[in-house]
Amino acid sequence: MEHEQIREHLPRFITGSLGAQESLAISQALAEHPELMADLRLALALHKAFEEELTMPPPLPAVIYQQARQPVPLLPTALTGSIRQLRQAADITSKAIKLAFKMI
Repeated sequence: MEHEQIREHLPRFITGSLGAQESLAISQALAEHPELMADLRLALALHKAFEEELTMPPPLPAVIYQQARQPVPLLPTALTGSIRQLRQAADITSKAIKLAFKMI
């Protein structure tokens, strides 16, 4: 591999996303050409800075934080109303069946 190719592959070498052959070739080139170590150090520093920047999420608008503090009901209001209606219907049906058995 030429020096320029090695420099291009350093970010993937650092993350371990290169194949075994390419990683071995870069390792050998780094061992044989100490001047490439400066490029490796730079790539490592950039990678570290990039990771640190990614771990800090951007701040969210205050509205989202305010909404997060409010308790969230387990079931939406519409669903709660529907469940209430179903229970009432089941109760009426149960009473109607009991009444029908009494008449038989």
